Amino acid sequence: MRHVLLAAAGALLASGLPVSVQAVTMTRMTQIPAAVACQLSIPTIDTAVRAKATGFRNEGKASAYAICGLQDPVKGAVSDVGINFYALDGKPHTFDCTAVNGWPDADSYLYATKSITASSPTFRSSLHFVPADFGGTTYMPNEGFITVTCSLPPQVSVGYLYMSYDEDVGN
Repeated sequence: MRHVLLAAAGALLASGLPVSVQAVTMTRMTQIPAAVACQLSIPTIDTAVRAKATGFRNEGKASAYAICGLQDPVKGAVSDVGINFYALDGKPHTFDCTAVNGWPDADSYLYATKSITASSPTFRSSLHFVPADFGGTTYMPNEGFITVTCSLPPQVSVGYLYMSYDEDVGN
C-alpha cells in the first residue's frame, strides 16, 4: 500500500499539474533555566547571589544587578519574552527590569523597562515583554538577542526565562 501511495504522489508531481502546498506556522516556546541564562551584571565575588539548580538566587541582604539573556531561534518571529521570579522569603518584593532587544552589530537597540512584584516561593511572578513594548505589532522589531537586566532584591530568585515564537514548519 505504501508503495502505491508513493508511486501516485510521484506520478502527480511528474505530471506537471499544479500541486497545492500550504505553509504551516506553529507557535513554539523555548525555555531556559535561569541558572544557565543569568549572571551578575557587575561581576563580583559576592557569593550571596549565585546560580543554583533552583534558579539564579539572591540569598543575600542587598540588591544586585542580574542580567539574563535569550536568543531568537528563528530570527524575526518572537511574540513574547517572559522571565519568572520567586520570593524566597514569601514576602512581596517590587523591582524594575529593563529588556534590551537587538543585534550587537546592528546599532539598533530598543529598550523597555517594567516593574514586577515577586511574592511567593512556590508560585511564579511572570514579567512579559511583548512587541508593543518595543514599538512593534505582531513580532518583536530588531530582535535577535534579548537581554533583561533587573535590580534583583535580596531573597528573590529568577526561576527561568522563555520565548514564544512562530516557526514555519512547511506543509
